[in-house]
Amino acid sequence: MTKLPPAGPNNIPCDFCSSGKLKPIKTCLQHTPSLCETHTQLHYKDKVYRSHQLLEPISDLKARLCLKHHKLQKQNCRAEGSFLGHTRLQEGRRNHEAVPLQGERATKAVENEQVQVNMENQIIMMASDGHRHKERVIYLMRVVKNARDEVNQTFAEIIKELKIMQVKVLEFLDKEEKAALVQMGNSIQQNQVKLADLWKQSLWMTGLLENTSDQQFVQEFPKLKQLGACPERVVSLKCEESSSFIGVKQMLSDLKAQLAVVALHFVNKILKTDYCNLNFDPNTTSEELLLFKETHSVLNIGIMLESSSMPCQGFNHWPQVLCTQSLCGGCHYWEVEVSDSWLCLGATYSYAHRTGKNYIYLIGRNSTSWCLEWDSLKFSVWHNNIQTVVKGSYYQTVGIFLDYAAGSLTFYGVTNTMNLIYHFLTTFTEPLYPAAMAAPQEEQRGGRRRGGSGVAPHGGARVNRSAWQKVKADMSGGGAVHGTSKAQDRGWAWMVLLATVLVQGLTLGFPSCVGVFFTDLQHEFQATNSETSWFPSIMTALLHAGGPLCSVLVERFGCRLTVMLGGLLSGVGMVTSSFSKSISQLYITAGFITGLGSCFSFQAGVTVLGYYFVRRRALANAVASTGVSIGLTLWPLISQYLLDEMGWRNTFLIFGGVQLNCCVCGAIMRPVQHKSPSPRQVPEETTEGAQLSNGAGPHPAEPPQQGRFATCCRILQKYLAFDVFYKNKGYQIYTIGVTWMVMGFVLPLIYLVPYATQNGVEERKAALLISIIGFINIFMRPMAGLLSGLNIFAGRRIYLFSLAVLLNGLSNLICVISADFTVLVLYCLIYSVSMSGIGALVFQVLMDVVEMDRFSSALGLFTILESITILIGPPLIGLLVDLTGQFSYVFYASSFFMVSAALFMGLSFCALEKKNKLKEAPKVTGDSPSKYQYTEVPSKPEAEGQAPPAVMYITSI
Repeated sequence: MTKLPPAGPNNIPCDFCSSGKLKPIKTCLQHTPSLCETHTQLHYKDKVYRSHQLLEPISDLKARLCLKHHKLQKQNCRAEGSFLGHTRLQEGRRNHEAVPLQGERATKAVENEQVQVNMENQIIMMASDGHRHKERVIYLMRVVKNARDEVNQTFAEIIKELKIMQVKVLEFLDKEEKAALVQMGNSIQQNQVKLADLWKQSLWMTGLLENTSDQQFVQEFPKLKQLGACPERVVSLKCEESSSFIGVKQMLSDLKAQLAVVALHFVNKILKTDYCNLNFDPNTTSEELLLFKETHSVLNIGIMLESSSMPCQGFNHWPQVLCTQSLCGGCHYWEVEVSDSWLCLGATYSYAHRTGKNYIYLIGRNSTSWCLEWDSLKFSVWHNNIQTVVKGSYYQTVGIFLDYAAGSLTFYGVTNTMNLIYHFLTTFTEPLYPAAMAAPQEEQRGGRRRGGSGVAPHGGARVNRSAWQKVKADMSGGGAVHGTSKAQDRGWAWMVLLATVLVQGLTLGFPSCVGVFFTDLQHEFQATNSETSWFPSIMTALLHAGGPLCSVLVERFGCRLTVMLGGLLSGVGMVTSSFSKSISQLYITAGFITGLGSCFSFQAGVTVLGYYFVRRRALANAVASTGVSIGLTLWPLISQYLLDEMGWRNTFLIFGGVQLNCCVCGAIMRPVQHKSPSPRQVPEETTEGAQLSNGAGPHPAEPPQQGRFATCCRILQKYLAFDVFYKNKGYQIYTIGVTWMVMGFVLPLIYLVPYATQNGVEERKAALLISIIGFINIFMRPMAGLLSGLNIFAGRRIYLFSLAVLLNGLSNLICVISADFTVLVLYCLIYSVSMSGIGALVFQVLMDVVEMDRFSSALGLFTILESITILIGPPLIGLLVDLTGQFSYVFYASSFFMVSAALFMGLSFCALEKKNKLKEAPKVTGDSPSKYQYTEVPSKPEAEGQAPPAVMYITSI
């Protein structure tokens, strides 16, 4: 039997074959099936189907078959794009254009060829474009390479020329040195010869006086008279510097400044990266200024114009204007074309939150703005109402360069070169707005001058003369006018203080109750002492180590939102910890999340106090610190009660709800209406050319550092003072000592309750021990703070601190003597007294050993290192307890760390103090080792209105 061929991939399979489809040979027009050879024979034999018409197999049979007449459609309808038979053409498509299928195919084939040709042309063009692009890339790479080679060659030549100049200057100095040495050698030789002659004459006269012969004495005396009558002049040694050496250092400094300015101008001219186009803000335009948006310029026409729909305080009274764009982060450069009349140019924080018509709203006359003033005769700069006159002539174009991260604001006179006028160096805490003030002197009038690129503030005709003369008279007298917020030191500030007390109790006091749950958590998760102690260690470490991150959030979102975010994190952490299935989950929920949230709430809450309290800031901090003591007192008692009644899981769930009260406290801490920069900007007496209190001075501006590495270095230097740690020996000793100290300081708070319960003390009494420590702290911590503030301890607080640490370490040995409840109460009394001293002095001492302008960054590194030992200390001691089975080793270890740290700090500072006295005894002028004096209560009017720096880390032990 002949095997029938199967259906290929391009064939239509037989519709009747059930398996192994065969190749069809016929198609039925009536039922449209495809039939293989076998089924075709069956089709012919059947009486019903033999009359059906069979055709060759057609792939698109259904599309070409007229189902009504069972005939193939011979034509194609161009109107409908379908096949038509003769009958369908007569049924209603007589007006349609019908063409034969072969003709239609030929037409479509032509169109297909055209499309294919177009596609091939596009392929050729794209390939050609790709080739040209490659050639262009190669060309650009060649150009860049040539430019790079040219840059390297040019700078190499410049360096070579500078080295040649260096060699010439050194040769000049060598010649001058040789000449001076020769002159000095001749003088010394002549002096030695004359000295020898004088010694001979002196010996001869001595012998003459000792001669007993009167006759010989009288005979020799005329020689003595002759010697005294014609004395030769004694040659003196000339040790002063030669005139050619004088001024070399100053000339080198001027050369460096000129090179820096030229380099900065060259880089800005090439890159154009720091140039920014600015527009004036109509909402901040004074009523006396006419704004020209097309030319980016303003004109003072001396009449009151229509006021802005949204006037900004300080601008509806004084002829000032701000730009719409705020500048923060990175570098910015803009130029100003000015008229030869009175004007001020500078930058300021936003004025939107300030009220009142006061001189403080003039740019440069407050602590939140910096400006350059031209009074048609001379340049001067203003900041915090302190004027510094600088040398320089009039420039039609003034360039202003802002390096926000570096805290640099520099003014240049732009001609063919960049001429440095003045350089401010400070720390910016808010976005800056370019500002201008146009007000001519009394005898001058001027017209509008159009600006060039960037901003163009201009002087004008006349200003409100009486008010302006009063301002000029007051400012020329050097009086400082300061304004403070209405909310400071009164009113709502006390509500904020109450909220801060609650926040400190909810955050700092909370870790004290962890020891109450220690034994229950061990039994619940079958964990060792070391494993269980990781939970409070992580919580306490994050409470300290989150300072830098908290500062970033405060700087970005403000204290209010940061406190609320911390409360939300703390609540979520405790709620989720109540559902923990293992001790490792507890590390993440209660340890990491709750610890970080407590850090945010606590540090932001204390920071906002600096804005609400100025005169009573010391009192506010002392009252706020009582929140910690209240928390230490109440948390253990509440924890023990809830633990007995509801278990630790339900207790943690309740604590999560309690921690959410930090959000309520944060809502109370609404933003204060007045913000001031860092306290490092303390006004000092200045004269012409002297530096401002914020570190500004007429020193040459350095070009801004570029690149990620430089940015990372600036950020690390801002938040973590590694440079201070490397250079300041006192900071090194104190940081190392405290880091070692906290390894044992936190141990009693964690293990005291388990130690007491293990030795037969009731659980309620054991929890009461921690409450006793907190209750004593309520009274002792403010007293310790007042004691440390006495003048007798100024500059010597480190020894008082070391004594408190030593007492704390020795007190731990009391627990080893006996575990009786009465003895443990005595231990808690002594421990709380020493703990109060440590808590009150730890940051006071840091302020003594570190300059206040670096205190925030020094505190950042301080807390980071402190948190590391807090993290690893309790687990290591817990491992020791697991190996020995005795909780007494906890107190032995705590005593060792505390006593060794106290001895190390006390002896090291004693040796360092003696070393400094030997080296710098003439330089010591005060009690404080820092050139900055720190006082919690401002004693000068200028200090009012100041607030803590935006970068601030505040923590407590």
